Amino acid sequence: MVPGILPDAQIHGTVEEGHALVAYSLLAVMLLHLGAVAKHHLIDKMPLLPRMMVPFTNKS
Repeated sequence: MVPGILPDAQIHGTVEEGHALVAYSLLAVMLLHLGAVAKHHLIDKMPLLPRMMVPFTNKS
């Protein structure tokens, strides 16, 4: 804990819980997005993954 910023233990606990909630929510959204990409690429056979990778390929 940084001295002087969160002196109250209750505030610290609330902020810590909020931080964990945001972190797990972001992780869930990222995993859902990764699952959707895999579904479109592997099951639907849509060429989304190669199209998204174009800026990262070196064609020169």
